[in-house]
Amino acid sequence: MRFIRDDSVPAASSSELRIEKIGSDHAHEFARIVCQAFDISEAAIPMIAALDNDPRWHLFASFDGETMAGAGAMFVQDDIAWLDWGATTPKYRGKGSQSAIMVTRIEHAKSLGCKHIITEMGEAVASDPQHSYKNIIKHGFAEMRMRQNYKPRPQ
Repeated sequence: MRFIRDDSVPAASSSELRIEKIGSDHAHEFARIVCQAFDISEAAIPMIAALDNDPRWHLFASFDGETMAGAGAMFVQDDIAWLDWGATTPKYRGKGSQSAIMVTRIEHAKSLGCKHIITEMGEAVASDPQHSYKNIIKHGFAEMRMRQNYKPRPQ
């Protein structure tokens, strides 16, 4: 499901975790958290960490002291921001990491002059508790449209 929101002020979020915009010094750990959360091979860590080399990408993380707990990225082009790669390590789930990172990315998009903010996730299904889906809606996003996914045919 693809979601969209305008540049209005997001709903407040509270978390004891510290949220920071990160750079290359934390990009590898950011990518490790993303790969673990999305069940992506560790071989992709260098590719995801390299997002930091593109000035259109903005990487954010939540921290418990010096320990990175969660990750979230934002791609900006013209007046559109695309939120992607939201992930939290299992130990820190339920502690407000993704909500706080979401609010920080929305606020940063606004500060860059973005008028439209877009994100996506899997469609709502009855057997899933829909934590991320509910978090997206809570922060002012509306369902935009279902995006088709394709996979290779079995050989």
